[in-house]
Amino acid sequence: MALTLKQMREEVRAGMGQDGDIEPRIDKALNLAQQRIARAHRFEELFVSTDLSTTASTQTLSLSSITNLDTIYSVVLVDSTSSRRLEKIQNRTWDKAIAQLQSTTEARPIYYSIWGTSTLQFLPTPDAVYTIRVKYSKWPADLTDDNTSSDLLNKEDLIIEYALHHLHKMSGNFDSADLHFRNFRNMLKEAIESDQFSPDGVIQPDFEHNYGSDYYLNPFIRSVRSWL
Repeated sequence: MALTLKQMREEVRAGMGQDGDIEPRIDKALNLAQQRIARAHRFEELFVSTDLSTTASTQTLSLSSITNLDTIYSVVLVDSTSSRRLEKIQNRTWDKAIAQLQSTTEARPIYYSIWGTSTLQFLPTPDAVYTIRVKYSKWPADLTDDNTSSDLLNKEDLIIEYALHHLHKMSGNFDSADLHFRNFRNMLKEAIESDQFSPDGVIQPDFEHNYGSDYYLNPFIRSVRSWL
């Protein structure tokens, strides 16, 4: 059951007793809890993708439309005939290589670099409008409205427990803060183990797979072992 901000606030209030001093700090504590949980582990519900478009003759692409961006995992040029994953180049290598070029050609991009958290750079410079699919992890959105739920799926107990830890610590109730942090740590371990469980994952040696005669068309086969 997904709890709304209002419901989580009520749970925290109950856990703290009738201490009126903490009331203005409850929402802040709940949002700090979300950050702490997301920093500890990239849960699957925080992995998303979005499609952006390049501009012809423009080397950069703004990421400003992506809210709460954490880490980019892949950048793919998508079209109907020859989609390709672009190769990431680190900024230092990128700047050194670009500085040595007299000019950059325009064509389908092959490489990209990330400048800060706001801009993608391409090489070659796009010669047309291309669809760019960005797969990334995001930070949970701040809880601001009474009727909103957390982006962290089924982790309200974790959020509440860490918020209680934080508020007790800020109020000087260190024994209670330690108790709630131990509870939070155990719950977090359980949540991470559950997130990593993959019942559909199959691990087999290559020679046990029946790839057929067209194995060379399979993009997941990176090498072939010859038995002589």
